[in-house]
Formats: sequence, C-alpha cells, structure tokens
Amino acid sequence: GYVAKLTKDDVGDPKIESRISDTTFSIYFYGCTNNIDCSSIQLSAGYDLDTPFSTEKTNAWMNQNRYARAFLDEEGDPYLRVDVQMYGDGIGVQSFIETLDLWRRLVEDFEVVIDW
Repeated sequence: GYVAKLTKDDVGDPKIESRISDTTFSIYFYGCTNNIDCSSIQLSAGYDLDTPFSTEKTNAWMNQNRYARAFLDEEGDPYLRVDVQMYGDGIGVQSFIETLDLWRRLVEDFEVVIDW
C-alpha cells in the first residue's frame, strides 16, 4: 500500500522514496555489486525541527526501542533508521511486509516523541 518512487543514490545504487502519512522516508541499498545484488537496506527518515531536539530524549526513546536507532545531526534535527540484512537468498515477502509495518509503527511513535 506504500507509494514508492525508484531512484538512485549518489553512487548509482538503488534508492526508494516513499511516505508514511506526511513523512517522507528513503530506503537505501548497501553492499551492492554493480548497483544490483545488494546485501542490506536501510530505512531512513529525517526531521527538520524549528528548535534542536534533546540528546536525552533521543537516548530515552532509543532505550525503549530495540529495532531502530535515532540520532541528531549537528543542528539537533532527529533522524530515525532501521537496517535490514538480506544476505544469501534475500528477505522473504512476509518478513519484508512485517519490517515495513514495524517501520511505520516506529516512525509514528518517534514522531509523537519529537512532536512532529
């Protein structure tokens, strides 16, 4: 049910841009051979806040959520990321669907914390 736009990153590897509600996120591909046969993906969302978010609140959120990592850029804007390994035969359809649903829940929860 996600709208997806297939693009490429700066080195020519696949990149998917999509949305959860009003939040744009990207799926980056890593460990690619000739821009295909990638060994992992990373789901990533960044937020441009008017005031810097606190490190303490970021760390508190991360302590409650084991599947994602959150961090702040140099301006105090928060980012949320989840890495998915796809070695060997990749990731099954059901596992990928569950991963996207987990990502959606993490994004929604994180946005409450950062008051997005």
